[in-house]
Amino acid sequence: AIMALRQALVERAVRFLSNANVKDTPLEEKVTFLQKKGLSEAEIDEVLRRIQQKGAKALEAIFAAEAPKPAGAYSPAVACGDWLFVSGVIGVDGASDAAGQTARCMQQLKAVLEAGGSSLKDVLKTTILLRNIEDYDAVNAAYERALGSEATADKVVLPARSCFAVAALPKGALVEIEAIAHRVPKE
Repeated sequence: AIMALRQALVERAVRFLSNANVKDTPLEEKVTFLQKKGLSEAEIDEVLRRIQQKGAKALEAIFAAEAPKPAGAYSPAVACGDWLFVSGVIGVDGASDAAGQTARCMQQLKAVLEAGGSSLKDVLKTTILLRNIEDYDAVNAAYERALGSEATADKVVLPARSCFAVAALPKGALVEIEAIAHRVPKE
């Protein structure tokens, strides 16, 4: 019964110190507070470890040598824990039609994903922006080729996807693709 009470005290301390009103309190003050509440050194260490884990989702900018540098004030991708958010990529270098630009987009997307510890197989959601909705079939075919033979197999989980026609895209692009993926964070 005493162990359960001590564990409940630790749980309450974690909840309290994770509260937005006190989470920025200096570490020394947190330790003093916990000591006054009668927590042992081991319990204080446990509380502080768990608080740190809750807030340990640092952001990391991801860059890939094989993909163009950003054309504006943004990162090619941002990693946060197990998640990778890839900015829209365009494929205007060397391709003049929508299918060719889609293939180039997918190459760049793959490079950024790999730089962030992910892959095309780990993509959960893509958004495709088209300058002309009439290009949908050509873009879809190029997108499917880039995903590989699995894209046509039964019972394969493919990324969820949205596709929109827009008035214009940066640098005169015909296609832009962004993605959200799962990743394995670097140690």
